[in-house]
Order: sequence, then C-alpha cells, then structure tokens
Amino acid sequence: MDLPNDQAAKAFMKENGLEKGKYLCVIRTRFTPYWKIPSRSQAFNEKQDAGNQAIKAYLTRILHHKRTTMKYTTKISQITSLDELPGAWTREDYLELLKRFDFPDGDTLKNEDPKEYLYMAIADREPAEAAAILLDYRLSEFLNEGQISQIAYDMQLDKISEEYPEISLHHQLANINQLLYKAFNGKFPHVKTSVIAFETTPETNLDTLLTKELALKALAGGLSDRSLMKRLFEDHLAGQAVFEEAEAIVWELKPLGNARYQLTTSEYWLSDADFDQLEFESDVVESPLPAETE
Repeated sequence: MDLPNDQAAKAFMKENGLEKGKYLCVIRTRFTPYWKIPSRSQAFNEKQDAGNQAIKAYLTRILHHKRTTMKYTTKISQITSLDELPGAWTREDYLELLKRFDFPDGDTLKNEDPKEYLYMAIADREPAEAAAILLDYRLSEFLNEGQISQIAYDMQLDKISEEYPEISLHHQLANINQLLYKAFNGKFPHVKTSVIAFETTPETNLDTLLTKELALKALAGGLSDRSLMKRLFEDHLAGQAVFEEAEAIVWELKPLGNARYQLTTSEYWLSDADFDQLEFESDVVESPLPAETE
C-alpha cells in the first residue's frame, strides 16, 4: 500500500507519542463482528458485515483458484521493423483529415491517393498545430484540450508514444507520430513498429486459445535480460502478478493457422535486439486472479 501523507503521519505520531521504528502498523482487512458476542450487546452493523462477507468471498475465490503452468515451444521466423503500420489510416480517415486541415476540394479526389495531399496539408501548418489536429481526431475521447495541447508540443521533442504513462494510448500516439514524421520529413522523433511472426504450441491442451498475455509469456523465453519488457514486467511474465498491460502492449495478435501467429507492437517493447534466442521453450504460468472491485 503506497499512500504517503508525511504531514498527517508526523502529526499522528506526535499526538500519540509514537517514535520512529518503535511501532507497528497493521492494515485492517475485516471488522470484528462484536454483534455476535452476547456480552457486548452491540447492534448488528450491516455495512461492516457486508464488507466482511466481500473479503471472505474474495479470499475463498483466491484460495480455491488453481493456476496452471504450461510449457510452450516457440520459434520466431521473422521480426520486421516498420516506419509506418499498414492499415493504421483508411482512405476515409485521410479525407476527413483533409477537411480538418482546410484542404480545398478534398472530396473530389476520387481516383487519387489522398495521403499525399494530406502530407502537404499537414506540412503547411506549424508542427504543434498539426499534431493537435491529429490528436483531436484520434484521441479527443481520452484527452482533454489541455492534454492535447501539451502532447502536441512534447511530440516534437520526445517519443511520447513510448513514454506516455497510459500504455493504452501508445498505439494511436505511434500512428499519429509516424504520420507527422513522414509529413515533416523527420522533424518529429522516429518511432517504429515491430511485427513478429512466430509459431508456438503448448505441450498439453493444444486447443488453448492464445491470448495477448499468453503470447508475451511464450515469447519471454527468448528475451535477453537486457530487454525492457523483461525488466519492467518480470513478475507479470512469470505469472506472479496480474498482467493487464498485455492488452495494450500488444496492438494486434493475428492467428495465421497451424499454430502460427503475427504479433504487432511498438519497437519500444519488443525488437530484434531484445531476443537472444529464436527457438526456445517457456514455462507459462497463469496470472493470479485480479482483485474484485465494487
């Protein structure tokens, strides 16, 4: 539990005569049901009892949940680094963006590629202004006006698609960055996409559905100790922590048939340099159950 409040803590210690290193804090996970003790004569507390029952149900679920370990055999056939992710932007996207960049007669481009015209329209604007238009188009549902303005400026200096704290936004930030990089001929940082083609099969339970989480755990067997993925998510890859981030780290996991897959992610997370083996085995441990929330 990490909820620091130094000022309040010091005041509490002073008020109660506590000395640093000479007391113990215990986190209370349940309320003592004093209403069950006749001598207490305490009325039933519905709220406290409900909290106790919720904790009991969660602990029971955890104790009876048996996590499985499966051995996967994996072979990576190709790791491709891309400057631009195919299909990231559709023709409809280009035409709508031409309108937002006030490009005249965009609707008349019936037999021409609107992307090249969009590059010109983007380059006619100031870099931060162009970035803000693209951010508003793709991420206005998740970012407010102030955040868009700040990110639009920061994108010129840093790889925001790799550094932004919300991993779930990395994919679209990378798509926007790659479009700006092309339009401004390298003025924006160069971010790349990794496409990993691999084959992987479990030793047992051959019909197990390969999820994004399982794919990363299977691939982890070939990662070097220098890999950022391994350093940041070591416990998650080992099945010792819930790996919710896997859904955002892997942008796409495409089955190709016969236990072959294609995984797309940022080069920031996985690249050719991160692997010291291309054929390997991995012990894939199922993640623990996530805590229940009300």
